[in-house]
Amino acid sequence: MSKRGFTLVELVIVVGIIAVLASLVIVNLSPPRSKSRDQKRKADLLAIQGALELYFATNRSFPSTGGTWSGEPPVFGGKGYSGPDGYVPNLAPNFITVLPSDPTRRASSAAGGCTDNHAGYLYQSDGKDYKVIANCTPEIAISDRDPFYDPTFSYQVFAVYSAGGKNFR
Repeated sequence: MSKRGFTLVELVIVVGIIAVLASLVIVNLSPPRSKSRDQKRKADLLAIQGALELYFATNRSFPSTGGTWSGEPPVFGGKGYSGPDGYVPNLAPNFITVLPSDPTRRASSAAGGCTDNHAGYLYQSDGKDYKVIANCTPEIAISDRDPFYDPTFSYQVFAVYSAGGKNFR
């Protein structure tokens, strides 16, 4: 009676084939993940924009940052996600439950001064107008036909803004 099994060489070949196939699957899943994170960024910006419009309807002004950029932690020293110390002051929890956080908060490019401490959601307002951007984190190239495209920056950002906030930099 002879016992027949797999040789070590056969097992190594099978494991190698499985490893190659697994790496192909992982590489092909990366673009959909990036696109999904970009879609979340756009949805977050729209949620903030809707909350800002509700705030304006109630207070006849937008939450002011004195015309300077305010960012989520750890962006620009960062602010919180709620209350008067939120990166959009006094917007959460009354007009939005909590201010959203960028899905990765990482710099996607060194272009235009993008660093880890500049990557994430930023807000600027003078009380009359506002601009909210996903700074340095968009992962898929944005076209000038995209409604979130912002020509005032030399690098990739998604933006929503009031009419007068369009040119905030």
